[in-house]
Amino acid sequence: MDKLSTQLWVGNEEQFPLEVERFKPVRNNGAFGIKGTGGLWTSTWLGEDKGSDWIQWSIGEGWGCPEDNKWKGYILEPKDDVNILVIDTLKDMHILFDTYGQKQFPEIPELDREALDFESMAQDYDGMRLTSHGQIVTRHGFSWFGENYFNEDLKEEWKEKKMRNLYGWDCESCFHFRWNFKTVTPIELVIKEIA
Repeated sequence: MDKLSTQLWVGNEEQFPLEVERFKPVRNNGAFGIKGTGGLWTSTWLGEDKGSDWIQWSIGEGWGCPEDNKWKGYILEPKDDVNILVIDTLKDMHILFDTYGQKQFPEIPELDREALDFESMAQDYDGMRLTSHGQIVTRHGFSWFGENYFNEDLKEEWKEKKMRNLYGWDCESCFHFRWNFKTVTPIELVIKEIA
């Protein structure tokens, strides 16, 4: 098990202060399927110039950026023994769906769309992290990568799972299923451009 790096959480005023008492249990999200609700979302701390991949993505997309360019949040130091499921490759994604996948719309048999069972995952892990590389290769799955998809070391049955992807995890991030931190330090960053 690799040690989880220092994390950054940023939010808006009504989400402050960030403390264990405000932590909500993880639940499955039937409407979206590949992201759960509750828990806590973070991204790896990249320093004061960049903040995190989440901040960089937000600036690039013009989504959720503070008007004054002041990002308020917390630097979170994970516990040493935190058990995080890491997705870094297409193979990792398929193992994830094989283990925790469920039909997203069971009432529509012809729709081969899978969701993730985060409630079950939370019984085995403290969280799930999608790496930067993992985000790139799992975002669109088969339909995006075409022939490159078949160059991966993948089982034949995985190659038929064309609908599998983690589209919606827009950048490197970690979804924490429980309070995984030994220290939580407030921070304010001024970042207005992609670094």
